Amino acid sequence: MRESLETHRAPADRVRTILGQHIQRLVEQIKNSVPIAKAPVMIAMSGDSRFAAGHISKDWAAAKSVRMETKALTGFADKVLPLTPEKIVSKYQLTFQEAETVGPALLVYVHLARAFKTDQILVPKATLRDGLLKEMTLRGSWSGSFAEQVLHSAKALGTKYHIDEKHADHVAEVCVKLFRALQPEHRMDQRSELILRVAALLHEVGGYVSSRSHHKHSMYLILNSDLFGLTHEDMTVTALIARYHRRALPGPTHPEYAALDRDRRIQVSKMAALLRVADALDRNHIQQVQDITLSREKDQFVIAVRNVEDLTIERLALKEKADLFEEVYGVPVVLREVRAEAEGLPHV
Repeated sequence: MRESLETHRAPADRVRTILGQHIQRLVEQIKNSVPIAKAPVMIAMSGDSRFAAGHISKDWAAAKSVRMETKALTGFADKVLPLTPEKIVSKYQLTFQEAETVGPALLVYVHLARAFKTDQILVPKATLRDGLLKEMTLRGSWSGSFAEQVLHSAKALGTKYHIDEKHADHVAEVCVKLFRALQPEHRMDQRSELILRVAALLHEVGGYVSSRSHHKHSMYLILNSDLFGLTHEDMTVTALIARYHRRALPGPTHPEYAALDRDRRIQVSKMAALLRVADALDRNHIQQVQDITLSREKDQFVIAVRNVEDLTIERLALKEKADLFEEVYGVPVVLREVRAEAEGLPHV
C-alpha cells in the first residue's frame, strides 16, 4: 500500500491517513477477538520496537527492557512516517529493507495501544531468536505458563463458536484423568496431553455450523483456525481427534488422517479413544459423573463412579463410543456405581 501511494506521489500527511485507516480496520478485528477492554501494558518484541525504544528512551543502552509512553511513540512515528526509505537509511542507519517498513510498523503499535487503552509499551531486548534457541534447548517441551496460554487461546476459540463451555471443560478434565491413568499403556508425553485437552475443549465447535455431522465441521473449523503455540501439524492432530469424538473411527479413506505419518496416526487413535470415552461420560451435558476412580483390571478398564444413582445413559453412550478404546487399548470399558460410604476406595 505504501509503495502504491508513493508511486502516485501522495502527500506525506495523506500517506499517514490512508495507512492509519487501513491499520485501524485490522486492529478493530483483532480487538473483537480479544476479551479485554483495557490492557495495563503492551509488550512489543520486534526490531521496529527496539529501534523506537533506542531513540525514545535514555535508558535503552543499559537496561534489559524499557517502558515507552504511547504518546512518545506516537510522536516518534509521526517523525518517521513522512520520510522516504532513503532518508531513513541516511538518518538512522537502517537497512533499506528495515527502512521500508519501520514507519507503518510503528503506526501499528500506536493503533494497538490506543485500541486497548494502553498508556505504556514495554520493549524487552529479548528477540524471537532468543525464544527459538530456548525452545531448542528445552527440546520442544512446554512450560506451565506456556500451556496455560495455549488453553486460553483454545477457550477463546470455543467461546467464539458458542460451545457448551461447562461440558467442554468437564470432558477435558476427564480426558486428562484418563490420559494419566493410562500413561503406561500409551506412553505419550505432556505435549500430547495438552493437545488432547485442546481437542476436548473444541470437540463440539462444529455445532456452530450445524448439529448434523458436527464432528466433521469441528475438524474443518479447527483446521482453519489459529491457536497460540500450536504448529500446523499440532493443529491437524487436534482437528482429527475432535473429528473422531463420535461416529466413524479413524480410517485410510479419510484424507486428512491418511496424510499423517504412522506415528501421528497412532497418536490420533490413542487420544481420540480417550475423548470418546470422556464425552460418553457426559452424554447428557449435566456433568453428573464427577467423582471417579480409574483402574486397569486383567480383562477390562474400570471406571468407578461415586454418588450417581443411575448410569443408564452413560452406559448406553459407552456402548456406542468405546469401540475405539477397546480396539486401541485391548480391553473394554466398564462403569461401576460406588456409594460414598464404601471404604478403602481412593479418589481420583
